Amino acid sequence: MKRPAMMIVPAFTLGMLLAGQTQAVAGWLIFPVALMAAIGLVKLDDRRALCCMILLACLMGFQRQQMENATGTSMMGVLSTDDVTQLKIMVTHTGNSGRFSTRYEGVIQQIVMETENIQMKVPVIIELTHFDNDIPRLMPGQMFYASSFQVVHDLSESATEPWLENWRSRGFRGVIQLSGKEICVTESVNWWRLRAYQLRKFSEKSIDSRLSEPENQILKSIFFGERRLLHQDQLQHFSRTGTAHLIAVSGLHVGILAVVIQFILQKTGAGKRGALVTTVLAVWCYAAMTGFSISILRAAVMYTCYVAAFFLKRRYDAKSSLLWCALFFAFVNPLTLRTVSYQLSFLATGGILWLYPPLRSCLYQEKLPVLDLLLVTLAAQLGTWPVVAVHFETFSLVAIPANFLIVPVMGVLMPLALVMIVAGLLHPILAVLPGIMVTGGIRYIIAVTSYFSQWPWAEMQVSFLSSGWLIGYGLALAIIWKGLSICEQSRLVQLKTKISYSAEPTQGGEDNVTETDIRPKSIDTH
Repeated sequence: MKRPAMMIVPAFTLGMLLAGQTQAVAGWLIFPVALMAAIGLVKLDDRRALCCMILLACLMGFQRQQMENATGTSMMGVLSTDDVTQLKIMVTHTGNSGRFSTRYEGVIQQIVMETENIQMKVPVIIELTHFDNDIPRLMPGQMFYASSFQVVHDLSESATEPWLENWRSRGFRGVIQLSGKEICVTESVNWWRLRAYQLRKFSEKSIDSRLSEPENQILKSIFFGERRLLHQDQLQHFSRTGTAHLIAVSGLHVGILAVVIQFILQKTGAGKRGALVTTVLAVWCYAAMTGFSISILRAAVMYTCYVAAFFLKRRYDAKSSLLWCALFFAFVNPLTLRTVSYQLSFLATGGILWLYPPLRSCLYQEKLPVLDLLLVTLAAQLGTWPVVAVHFETFSLVAIPANFLIVPVMGVLMPLALVMIVAGLLHPILAVLPGIMVTGGIRYIIAVTSYFSQWPWAEMQVSFLSSGWLIGYGLALAIIWKGLSICEQSRLVQLKTKISYSAEPTQGGEDNVTETDIRPKSIDTH
């Protein structure tokens, strides 16, 4: 089979979903079936071995989800006992800060009990209360001990509130409340996280010094996903026009930065190998600055696979890379399957990878960048709109024209913003011209989103989608993809036949024309 991941990943995901809907099953019931499937995978013919492989992947997903459920319950159960005397916590991300409390994301690394110390990694939301200004603000990478805490919400089971369910789906086990006066900050820090946070704060200060409101807030949202900085009406404009992904860091942002950094390094004589290695490091640094969101991690992992394939002299297959990446994320944290960011990131990329090439091949073969951008936007929308409709019960009818007008500007805006930040380090005057251009680009984005969001039919309320309807849509999309693929292959065969008649033979009497040579060139959407 050309891409076994196309069978393994859906089967693994199905097993995880089934485990979430059924009661716990004893391991001795699963093990014999898994053993029989493994033996059949080795001994049987190809078709039956494929069935065994699918069954084995489904059982692995089922067992992984059950392990996750049991682990989450036991971890929070330990915290709920009176034997815990101290917690060692590392801060991973800073959140909203109020008058009397500050919210952080962190990982419990050690539980100190009266009889033993338990080493573990439990992601939690931290509500740090304080009533004066003597409590230092914690930074990502810092570690501290808490001698008193309270479990406010246990997220080991399904939550009723949407915001709690969102935290649970992101992998957090609970919400704990700490008193700022009863924590002790240690000298040990996570160097990588701390330096990434400091670099981010430096970039934000540089943006604030060059731009005024609301341009600086929108640019920080574009770079770091700080949507909480925007006013409600601005968020509404992005939501109604289907461009909210621009202010939530995603693979688009990673792609733009990677292309710009790699291009600059190669033009300055770094060579392709040096440029690729440096770009990978820059991409992972950007991922750390943004808090390792799922969409950024997906893009960073796929780009790393691309670079690894280059150094290993192997052909890079973006589709297989996407599928294995999805499997890896689901295996590490099964709860990510329920997150909107996971679903949108992988479905948008999958829509582009599977639908865009056959669409382009069937419609035209010439170099038409405008139509390329339209088809990429259409493919992404076809892949993601059911998820948007289910989670938000709305669907933007102006998403395609709005993205068509804004996405090209993003490809220029982000490099200009980087130039503005770096030039400001050398001399403030050097950052004036890039700052003016960045301001103009952001005002253009504001104008486009404001214009389209004012249309009465810009957004459609959707509340009638059922699971059967979604399954039907998925089957219809698969049939369309199959038809487009057949059309693409037919055109390739016709073009190859035409070239074989007109091309001059080589010394051996055979043509050197291959399918790769005659495939229409398209933009790189990976």
